[in-house]
Amino acid sequence: FFTIRDILERFDPEAVRLFLLLTHYRSPIEFSDELLREAEATLDRYYSTLIRVEEFLKIKGPEKGSSQEGHLEGIINGFMERFRGAMDDDFNTAAALGHVFELIREVNRFLDTRPLGKRAEDLIQKAMELLKEVGGILNLFNRTPIEWYRSLLKTKRIPITEDEIMDRIRQRQEARQRKDWETADTIRKDLEQKGIILEDRKDATVWKVKIGGVK
Repeated sequence: FFTIRDILERFDPEAVRLFLLLTHYRSPIEFSDELLREAEATLDRYYSTLIRVEEFLKIKGPEKGSSQEGHLEGIINGFMERFRGAMDDDFNTAAALGHVFELIREVNRFLDTRPLGKRAEDLIQKAMELLKEVGGILNLFNRTPIEWYRSLLKTKRIPITEDEIMDRIRQRQEARQRKDWETADTIRKDLEQKGIILEDRKDATVWKVKIGGVK
């Protein structure tokens, strides 16, 4: 058997909480490292989406509609009713989370169409407010992406500190400024081998922890 202390030494507490919520409380829980890793990857979709949303909200430009706009609006408008319906159905957290991650999926599809303008911003902000609201009910989504990845750095026992990661990112940026692409690429690959993924943004490079091949 495993104690909760044993599990928390290897998995983030929020991922364990999500894992438990993904099974109806009347059903037996099938415990395995594989299922916990799947819960970890599922939770990472939220934090990765939050990073995308933060980047999207920084972009300003003329109004540009999206073919997904009406669809996302419909998902948003009916979201709380579906969520409450699942929770009122004998506290069916597994079904409720299905609606949560459906909304997250639709937010990403919407962002893939590269919309611009206030209409798109309003839809995205409303979607994230809803996710934050239900996160408060389920005690999920209560951290920033960097806090999530700092926790993974610890629980996955990745052999590098955050300060070392930032130092390597600075070295890579300096190499890129010198047009020393070989050194920059070597740094990126070295970090990836340790389990750290770099993503270059318009104004900065952010790091994430690689989760079971899911970036």
